[in-house]
Amino acid sequence: MKQTVFPVHYSMLSLDALIERVLKNYNLKNITECRFLNKGLNDTYLVKNGKVEYILRVYRSGWRTKRDVEAEIELLNYLHRKKVPVSRPVRRKDGKYLQMINAPEGRRYAVLFSFAVGNVSMDTEKAYRYGKLAGTIHALTDQYPKEIKRFHLDLNHLLDEPLGNAAPFLAHRTDDLDYLRGVSEKLKAKIRQLLPVTSPSYGICHGDLHHGNVHFADENELTIFDFDCWGYGWRAYDISVFYWNYCLGEKDEKKRNRIWSSYRKGYREVRPYSRAELKAIKYFVAIRHIWLIGLHTGLAGSGAFASGFLNDGYFDFHMNFLREWIKEKCPDIE
Repeated sequence: MKQTVFPVHYSMLSLDALIERVLKNYNLKNITECRFLNKGLNDTYLVKNGKVEYILRVYRSGWRTKRDVEAEIELLNYLHRKKVPVSRPVRRKDGKYLQMINAPEGRRYAVLFSFAVGNVSMDTEKAYRYGKLAGTIHALTDQYPKEIKRFHLDLNHLLDEPLGNAAPFLAHRTDDLDYLRGVSEKLKAKIRQLLPVTSPSYGICHGDLHHGNVHFADENELTIFDFDCWGYGWRAYDISVFYWNYCLGEKDEKKRNRIWSSYRKGYREVRPYSRAELKAIKYFVAIRHIWLIGLHTGLAGSGAFASGFLNDGYFDFHMNFLREWIKEKCPDIE
């Protein structure tokens, strides 16, 4: 009887094979280490070539198309040319950036990136510098001479699709599901009322501007990375991700307000935003949280996230954060 390979959603790639079949295609003459760093939406590896470090990202099968990855590379190269401190793609010997890997679960794409020196940390000065960088990215991308083909961070992406992903996991929590559906409709109405789908309110966004995606080195030199979620969307949403993430992790309200104020100050020095955009941010925090629930439930069992953590404790925490945020910051949509 002919034996076939058992189907998989996700495979762990061999480090030796990555060196022999992927990294050998770069001008790296002294690879001393290839170490698996992180499994998330994609797989991340630390690569050492002598004393120089790089990051190898291997995209999950089915997560991004080849065109999506090429669009990310194109945007990063543009920002690098504009002197934005980004972790940028590294060319292979043949001049290309992208390599396809024929993994058991299907096609995966590998890209090598420059290393973001430093670490994750935040204070008022760093928040100011990060806000200024976010404003710079939004301002510069408005000047991009052509449209890069990429998905949109619209209300379907941020609310409708996440709700569809979450619904099966909330079948036994009908009150929560009904709440999410009702609140989502009100949030959509608020955003449509406040913001147009036109520049400069709407344009290229990083998509994941939380403080975990920027490294600070000596003298507060910073490098931004992980543009995997970039797309076309409202700039107020992009700004809100920093606020959302910091509120989620920092319990000291006074500290949260100081950090948030510093971030906004830095941003406004480069790209002033309208009152409507500022008002929309509080709604986008709630939208971002619903998106996160949809991301986790949508990828459950894919290898990115195991479904076991999507238990009542998970939903208790996230629904409580969302309800409390809306009650305190958005009482007009309760």
